Amino acid sequence: MHRLLRGLEKSGGVLRAGGQRPLSTNVVAATAARSQNLMARQGTASHPFANPRNLSSAAAHAVASGGIGQEHLSAIVNAPDRPPSALERANLAEITPGHALSVLQIYGAEPTNYIRHADFVKLCESARPGKMRDGKIIATALKEFRKNNRFNVHIVGASAAIEGMLRALTPTWKVQDGRPRLRAATFVAQQIADDATGLYFAVETVMVNKVLEELHKGLTEMVESGINVRVDKIGEKVAEEGEESEEPEEGEEANPNEKTLREALQATEDLIQLLTKRCSSPQQQMKKRARRKYLKALRVRTGPKMTTFQSAANIAVLIGGEEVAREKISLPSWWCEEDHARLRGMIDGAVAAAPAAEELAAATEDDDEAPAAEESEGEDVEDAGEESDESVEEGGNASEEGDSAESESDEEKKD
Repeated sequence: MHRLLRGLEKSGGVLRAGGQRPLSTNVVAATAARSQNLMARQGTASHPFANPRNLSSAAAHAVASGGIGQEHLSAIVNAPDRPPSALERANLAEITPGHALSVLQIYGAEPTNYIRHADFVKLCESARPGKMRDGKIIATALKEFRKNNRFNVHIVGASAAIEGMLRALTPTWKVQDGRPRLRAATFVAQQIADDATGLYFAVETVMVNKVLEELHKGLTEMVESGINVRVDKIGEKVAEEGEESEEPEEGEEANPNEKTLREALQATEDLIQLLTKRCSSPQQQMKKRARRKYLKALRVRTGPKMTTFQSAANIAVLIGGEEVAREKISLPSWWCEEDHARLRGMIDGAVAAAPAAEELAAATEDDDEAPAAEESEGEDVEDAGEESDESVEEGGNASEEGDSAESESDEEKKD
């Protein structure tokens, strides 16, 4: 009993009241032993737990009060970070996505080497504006690292990849229409929807909204440039490269941008379905091993916002019209009726704004026809001038014949 009391005094323990459960002998003995070991080591210059973050409250207090040497403490706290990464060891004179991908491919070829997220972010941030090849390299890096190196992209890496691809694929020169911007945004949307890249697990809704806004901006620029963005018969299959496309009916003109517009609409629909699936907890329907793998890679659970549906509705109305927009863009079934009414209002507003764009396109077509009319008028004037010249020449020939006839009559008279 005396030993128990002395252990309690040394450990700072307090005996509980009689009505409560007393401390067991094993707990008290362990507390006393820990306190004795700590007191015995306070006077030494080397302490096994010099970092206060790895200490218990009593040991942290002892370190803070100067129980160990400050030089030893500062040496451990300011210990060097982990070894340099593959890109840091490569010490490239110029970091571009192509050079970085080559270095990381060689480094990741070893089974025990894993790609660091910091290196992947550097690869994405090094994408140069207007260099389409850099955007394609980022997409290739996402697919290769995920397949061969078990690389699961994080939120920062996903944002850097999307921004890098948009920056590289969007041209920097003066563009006459929005087709390059549309192609760039469509490519990025396809990479997000592709399971091979792994962006599904880490892309935020804000970044998806940014891609959809770029898509809509490209379509608006095309309309302002007088390019027809309306595609009829959305449900029909488009002829792929190398296949013969069906000839349009009489009175109809084939849209040269039809394939790009169909891909943009399909990518928009895929993004909406992707976000809806992610926020609906699909892991509940998976088996044990698949659910564990899915949750390990998942970084973001957020779904689509009303701003996401607004951009998607505008894109669908411009490309396919009201019926296609109501068919392709729909809210999840568990959303309230007020949100469904808001979406219907958004589609109605987009439909009301669509005729203005069509009128603008018709006006641009009229402007294109005006120079042709002026050219036809000029041709008529030239034809009239040629006719006058021919008449003048005929008149000259007639006068010459008259002069020759008069000269012949004068010679007859002389004879």
